Amino acid sequence: MLLLTLDVGQLQFFNILRRLFFFYSALNLRQSHLVAYQREFHALRERLRVAEHRTLQRSSELNAILEQFRRAIAETNGSKDALSNFSDETQKLLKELAHRKPLQVPNIYHHLPHLLNNEGSLHPAVQVGQGRTGVSMVMGIPTVKRKVKSYLSETLHSLIDKLSAEEKLDCVIIVFVGETDVDYVNSVVAGLEKEFYTELNSGLLEVISPPASYYPDFSNLKETFGDSKERVKWRTKQNLDYSFLMMYAVNKGVYYVQ
Repeated sequence: MLLLTLDVGQLQFFNILRRLFFFYSALNLRQSHLVAYQREFHALRERLRVAEHRTLQRSSELNAILEQFRRAIAETNGSKDALSNFSDETQKLLKELAHRKPLQVPNIYHHLPHLLNNEGSLHPAVQVGQGRTGVSMVMGIPTVKRKVKSYLSETLHSLIDKLSAEEKLDCVIIVFVGETDVDYVNSVVAGLEKEFYTELNSGLLEVISPPASYYPDFSNLKETFGDSKERVKWRTKQNLDYSFLMMYAVNKGVYYVQ
């Protein structure tokens, strides 16, 4: 039989090795648990994202239904024979509500999913005016920063000066500043408040601008029609600007012109 004798220093050395081994084993176990937790966290995050998307979609549909019922109630005018007083369009909408079709039109979050990343993406970053609604005519005027000269003031004077007193009470003019530089937008607002103070306070004129989160990443746009990347970006942003302006104006009046 072979007997091994260890001195005190060797025993301490082996004890240190044993402790390091257990520490390393525990560390590996913690790391494996951490990886598992990270996977569960990412899976939960994705499920929450999908749930948020569906919630926003249902909210959009419910708001549309509510608006349709409001119009239906307004058209009854207190009549008991309500259905016969509905317009053909309203009767069609009510029938569609009662018999929902299996195919649904995708909403804005389907085409612009980045909007889900910020709940304020569809709210104006700057909004000045009285929020007038219930008018016959809504006029939208989009404008952006220009290197040479802006014709915004001349355009507004041309529209407002030709309106009668009655027409000024039955329309709203919305200036959309398609810039995310809040300082620049505020400078535009300051100029309009100075020049069109009465129109802003009466509700005839409003000024809005979109938040930066409304716009997607323009660096990966598909080039079309043989245009350069800069031209494609300009065209895409213009379409998004017009969409934001029309979405803001949709519930304000009967007719819209831009």
